[in-house]
Amino acid sequence: MGNVLTGIDIGSDSIKFVQARKGKGGKLHVVNAGIASIAEMSAMPDGDARDESIAAVLRGLLADRRAKARKARTCVSGKKVITRYTHTPPMPPWRLEKVMAFEMQNEAPGGTEDVASDYKLLDLPNKATEFTVLVGLSKEDAIRSQNRIFNSVGIGVEDMTLGCLPTFNAFLHSKRAELESMNGPCAVVNIGAEKMELVILFGSKLYFARTLTPGGGSFTETIRQELRIPLANAENIKRQRGYLAGTGRRAGSAPVVPEAADGDVPVIPVVAESASPDDEDTAYGTPDDEKVIAQMAATEVAAAGAPPTGAGPAQDGQPAQGSGPAENPVTRVLETAAHGLINAIQSCLRYAKAQTKLQNLNVSRIYITGGGAALPGLAERIQERLAIETLVFDPLENVDYSRLDPAGRDMLEANRRAFSTAFGLVESPFIKDAVDMSLLSRSLKQRRTFMRTDIYGYAAAAVFAIAVAGMIVSSHRATSQMRAFTQQQAAKITKARNGEKEIESLRATNVDLAEKVGKLKELVGESRMHLSAIAVLKKLIPNEIEVQTLQNFMGATPPAPKPTIGKTNRYGKAQELAKEPKILFLSGKVSEKVSPDKRHEILKQLVENIANVDDPFGRRLFKYDEQSTKVYVAELENKRVFQIRWQLSEEAENEVAGRQ
Repeated sequence: MGNVLTGIDIGSDSIKFVQARKGKGGKLHVVNAGIASIAEMSAMPDGDARDESIAAVLRGLLADRRAKARKARTCVSGKKVITRYTHTPPMPPWRLEKVMAFEMQNEAPGGTEDVASDYKLLDLPNKATEFTVLVGLSKEDAIRSQNRIFNSVGIGVEDMTLGCLPTFNAFLHSKRAELESMNGPCAVVNIGAEKMELVILFGSKLYFARTLTPGGGSFTETIRQELRIPLANAENIKRQRGYLAGTGRRAGSAPVVPEAADGDVPVIPVVAESASPDDEDTAYGTPDDEKVIAQMAATEVAAAGAPPTGAGPAQDGQPAQGSGPAENPVTRVLETAAHGLINAIQSCLRYAKAQTKLQNLNVSRIYITGGGAALPGLAERIQERLAIETLVFDPLENVDYSRLDPAGRDMLEANRRAFSTAFGLVESPFIKDAVDMSLLSRSLKQRRTFMRTDIYGYAAAAVFAIAVAGMIVSSHRATSQMRAFTQQQAAKITKARNGEKEIESLRATNVDLAEKVGKLKELVGESRMHLSAIAVLKKLIPNEIEVQTLQNFMGATPPAPKPTIGKTNRYGKAQELAKEPKILFLSGKVSEKVSPDKRHEILKQLVENIANVDDPFGRRLFKYDEQSTKVYVAELENKRVFQIRWQLSEEAENEVAGRQ
């Protein structure tokens, strides 16, 4: 297939696959695609039987579409997948890798042996002060289940990512230009049958990702329970009759079925078992289902005291007589399910603020996609409830599928929203700023790492091949020489491995030494700064003042003493000192020989000397200015003890460094 990538999305209700290659201008060219239902397998317990049934459907789908692939990208999601957010101080990548290995071991239920994991450092606004890391964990049995399905079909798993990330990648590929003009973050909700994938992004940066429940299947289940009909009938009724109030439907009108071009899932005729052994076929459209809906509507109308639905035709563009809440009992049922789904989205948006520690993370727009987004009125209902603009996202934007056969194009257009995850799987290797994780099993990761990075393994294999060839085509002497050569090469490989270990040890030692040298440089610089400051202070400090302490605080401001005067001291200097990178801290006391009434004048003279220092280097050292006073004097113990702090200017620091 050349440079064609294959993405396979195995959902709870259907299987979707896409094969595509990158075209000019970054546009994706689809060469094949397909969808098949596996809804009847949702009730099967996890295990080999269910995996083989799904594999049979996938095998048939690929055969029908004449699709061939050696490897495919896929994702894992659901109850056996966990997403966590952890926070760490900023650190180098190599240290973050070790910290996250420890964190993932603690987060993994039952230990890391039964869990596949990976992490992604998020590029949030507070990254300079704190790292926020997205951690993905999946139980090994979920990974093995996916591998069994693919192996049964004869396809290798190229990579397996976290289920919510393809939604981000698909949206980024289709909406990059629009994202650059947005003034705030937006959320994308991919509504599947059993779950929703929600991501929050700002520009091209991922801020948050999470899988949540319920999914679009909750609408079908609510209809089934309310009308007491089989699930297959409830699904067809939802597709034919389902809409949420406020979408412009009029009483007495025929059921509106969204056109395929609008991205709705096509209605599939379903013949289900009867609700009871005595009933006839209850597939949608039969008199039994219509009777159930009519009886339900009549009951609601009678309870409301309104005339029956359809009592009169619409006139002059006005709604027909009998329109109202009882117009479509399916709508009332769907409103209940919509309430729970929207509550889940709202809770997740609040949860995102807590996990990212961004309390101003207010989403300005919501996009919905996936098969569940095809329900008419859902976007409007979300916008009404959350007061956030809500639109429907079409993953076919910026995608060229003109090369598909007519049947493939019709199928893709009819199910366009359901392909969001499948498109995200094949688009991520082609787009900038894509986000991916690798949730492959630990053993498979180790094998791939070995094949990708262990050059010594290749060298040993080459030496062995040469030795075998020599034994076959050479004489006994040549074979002995080749054996000796092999031993020499093995010794070199062993020596090289030992050398690599020594290099790693020396590298770690160098890091420790570099940290120590840095600390020594800081101490030397601090001492030189002290000497420079003392040389200037000797000219400024009156003889009646005894200096007790001179300290240089780097990177932090020492705690100020509690002043005995009001908001400003007697010298008119502000008490609050702006936080600066380096602060010189001077403390002392006035000599006992000085009478109390003159101590104030002496301290005032000290402050004026610092403010009016004649020495140019002294002025650069103290960086004294009237607009933002840096001098602070606190009088304690009967006006004898004092403390002074002032900022050291960068010019003076550079000058001291130049004198070194």
